[in-house]
Amino acid sequence: MANRPKVLVCRPDFPEGGIKLLRDRCDVEIYNSENEIPDEVLLKKMVGKDALFVSGRKRITKEVIESAGDQLGAEYIDLDNLLRQSDFVIVACPLTPETEAIVDHEALVHALKNKIIAAAGLDVMDPEPLPIDHPLIGLDNCVLTPHIGSATYGTRDVMCIITAKNIIAALHGEKMPAEYIL
Repeated sequence: MANRPKVLVCRPDFPEGGIKLLRDRCDVEIYNSENEIPDEVLLKKMVGKDALFVSGRKRITKEVIESAGDQLGAEYIDLDNLLRQSDFVIVACPLTPETEAIVDHEALVHALKNKIIAAAGLDVMDPEPLPIDHPLIGLDNCVLTPHIGSATYGTRDVMCIITAKNIIAALHGEKMPAEYIL
């Protein structure tokens, strides 16, 4: 790329290590508000940007992808097609009234026991903790952790740095060091 890539960072509280990496090789604009960036603001600010750095509860909507997809190299795929095409599925969402039943435990137990899916890992369960006699406990193909998946500052710093390195590599046509392909 002849010009420095332009990156929109959608919140101000990412660890500085990752932001510094981006600033070394990209023009970085940070949405400087404690509130989540509203879609209408995101749609305006991402014009002319080569990448978005989004994390947390911000949902990338179909409208955002359709509006910026070509310039960001992104394509919206509906959930059914995404699941059909994926070797791995990771669900990461806050626990809210809308998401509290996102995993059907009975269906998950059935799918694991009958090898419909190879394995599952859960960091958040409902109820939490699971009762000692819950059918998920003891399955060889199910890993359960007590809601601690990324609960350290060090892990969050490393996650930010990895994301920044991936953004920089992708913008320069290089292989991403921690590439995740759907």
